[in-house]
Amino acid sequence: MPRLESLTVLGLVAAGLVGCNPPADPPADPATPATVDAEPSAGPSQPSAYEARTLGISLALPADRSVGECTGDWQSDRPCLTVLGPVQGQQVVLFSLQAYEGALEAVARDQAGFEPGPDGRWMTTFGRFQPNEVERITGPGWTGMRATTTCGISDAETGFHAAGGECLSQVVSNGEQSILVQTDGRHGLDDDTAAILSSIRFMAVP
Repeated sequence: MPRLESLTVLGLVAAGLVGCNPPADPPADPATPATVDAEPSAGPSQPSAYEARTLGISLALPADRSVGECTGDWQSDRPCLTVLGPVQGQQVVLFSLQAYEGALEAVARDQAGFEPGPDGRWMTTFGRFQPNEVERITGPGWTGMRATTTCGISDAETGFHAAGGECLSQVVSNGEQSILVQTDGRHGLDDDTAAILSSIRFMAVP
């Protein structure tokens, strides 16, 4: 075979072999990051239900809240418990819960000092300075009333301050049983406490 024809045949054969091979994958773009499935992140812990059988209620408590007895300034002759939470690295009482028999307005009058005025609005009678209007609230299976008042607080270093605090008084009722909520003027006005109080449910009487 002449030399020119041999070169032509070899060239065609080489071209055909190259055409039969699949194209190579393009090189990875170093600017494009590899995709990796992310691990599911753990969200904040959900509150757990706590049953306060002596009070006849349940409520949702975050993991950093705990329940204690009513002692010292919180002592009561009624079924009572306190809810504690962290404040500046220490567990302190945030509020107390006391159980009473009776409908909402009767317990609100007797225990929280709420009274209706001439215009029909309910106002506070406890606390210092001018009365504050009482707010009507609702929750799962109950109605309620709440208000804040200026109140006295004690400090270990500076003594007693007659108007140094802001106290919450709240009553919730299912019509037959009522719960009185009280704070000490220092704590218990935060969003977490509000969420706990809104989660109160009256337990069915066996």
